[in-house]
Amino acid sequence: MTSGLKHVGDEIAKQWVPIRLALADREKEHYISYTDCLAICKKHKVEDEQSARVISGYLDALGLIVHFKDDATLHDFVIVDPRWVVKAVYAVLED
Repeated sequence: MTSGLKHVGDEIAKQWVPIRLALADREKEHYISYTDCLAICKKHKVEDEQSARVISGYLDALGLIVHFKDDATLHDFVIVDPRWVVKAVYAVLED
């Protein structure tokens, strides 16, 4: 049942939809910096970093972006084209 899923019932800023669309518009770049991601959030009235991290967490959980927000090495990369990273991993595994 969906009510038992991790994020069901959590409150999230209504701005997540335009943020998701803005990130999807950058898909051809494959990834953007975390700074660029924060700028997109601010453009859509999500001013504080904590709220932006929550939104990136939801988008990551939904598979719409890949953001290793808790990894010190990968934190600054927000992958806006998840298919690109899957293709890269397959290429490494096939080699």
